[in-house]
Amino acid sequence: MKRKIYTLLIAATALITLHSCLNSDEEYNTYSDTAITSFKLGTLKRILHTTSSTGADSTYTTTFSASSYVFHIDQLNCLIYNTDSLPLNTVISKCLVTLTTATGGFANWVLENDTTQVYSSTDSIDFTYPRVLRAYAGNGVDYRDYTVTVVAHQEDSTAVRFTQYTTQDAFKNFNTMDAVAVGRTLYLFGADKTSTEVYSTDIFDGNNWKDIATNIMLQPSVAKKVIYSNGYFYAINDNDVIRSANAEDWTTINSDGKLQCIFGASKNELYAVSKDSTIMVSLDGGTTWEPDEIDEAYTDEVPVEDLNCVVQPLETDTTFQRVMLIGNDEDYKYPVIWTKLVNTEDPDDEEEWYRLEKNTMNYSLYLPGYDLLHVFGIEGYMMGLGLNGNNPSCPWFSYDDGITWEQDTLYDTSSSFEIGNLFTAAIDDINRVWIISGKTGQVWTMRQNGVAWRAKEKEAALRKE
Repeated sequence: MKRKIYTLLIAATALITLHSCLNSDEEYNTYSDTAITSFKLGTLKRILHTTSSTGADSTYTTTFSASSYVFHIDQLNCLIYNTDSLPLNTVISKCLVTLTTATGGFANWVLENDTTQVYSSTDSIDFTYPRVLRAYAGNGVDYRDYTVTVVAHQEDSTAVRFTQYTTQDAFKNFNTMDAVAVGRTLYLFGADKTSTEVYSTDIFDGNNWKDIATNIMLQPSVAKKVIYSNGYFYAINDNDVIRSANAEDWTTINSDGKLQCIFGASKNELYAVSKDSTIMVSLDGGTTWEPDEIDEAYTDEVPVEDLNCVVQPLETDTTFQRVMLIGNDEDYKYPVIWTKLVNTEDPDDEEEWYRLEKNTMNYSLYLPGYDLLHVFGIEGYMMGLGLNGNNPSCPWFSYDDGITWEQDTLYDTSSSFEIGNLFTAAIDDINRVWIISGKTGQVWTMRQNGVAWRAKEKEAALRKE
């Protein structure tokens, strides 16, 4: 009898214990989970080149912390790679790695013949080729293999690449030119003394140009300035405003003869300068025009030559666009810059045009005066260049909406270009600057390597079209 009671007590105790465990909030880990949860590189060496006072080339070694370079961990495909390439000439043959694993696991590097080397944060690893990292679970049995790739730039991000295309004899007869890039097509409008001709090329070609036969005769005034906005080209054909969807079939949409030049467009508005030097605006696609609101203190300082327009969204509120008018005035030896903010969702909520001043604060940092001035928007900043003797000038850049400018001599245009005293320039959708001569017929593009890297996705999409 005592034996039966003792057996019942043991059973009851087990039930109570089991009930207590089932109702506990404590989580129990089986230690079979396996994953790399973070991956960073430490301090790396970089070999840099320099030139001595005698002109001899030499190298020296410096170091930098690579911990800020983010490594993406693709858990689905078991891949680890850096999303931003390490700088040019980084030594990746000896890298220190800091990593963490899930649930108390550990990691080994997989060597040849499937042997392994225990991971240590103090042992350097050669990443000149992809490496396999084996992440073990806490039970020491389950594991996953990750392929680790470390990418370093093979080109200098600051270097500028110049490309020359086939010389175009047809362009040598032009004395006025303007170029416009639309999607993957570049259009050139070139005029002699009697008419304007239209040519086009694929931006991924540049050697072969198509002569576009237009349905009406385009006067030389067309080649002074052509813009593209919301599916249409716009230009002034003597006294008429004309537009076209394909640069071939043109329609007259306004004949009041008031406009001198249509210079640009924001999302919902077209902009022009009238023959009496007033900034005009159209809200109906160029059919009707009226004077735009302007700072009346400077109405006599509206530019009339080499007009450029840069439109960029505000970083703080993308419903607003900043419109910049940059051009030359006959009374000034430097460009005149006007700007206004436009609300793309509420036309009534916008500022008037006002002129940026050249004063003692920015006098030495202002865009110089050039004939054939061209200004573009690129990656949120502005680039400007013009005729410097018989070549395009090295570009000037503004990172504060035209207030101050600085020149980048890495764009050395003096040694290669032969453009005579006439050229036009345009920027395409992948941020290459095209330079076309009306005297020598030369065609060039230039782009900084870093800009090219950031345009890779856009370039791939355009190539598919």
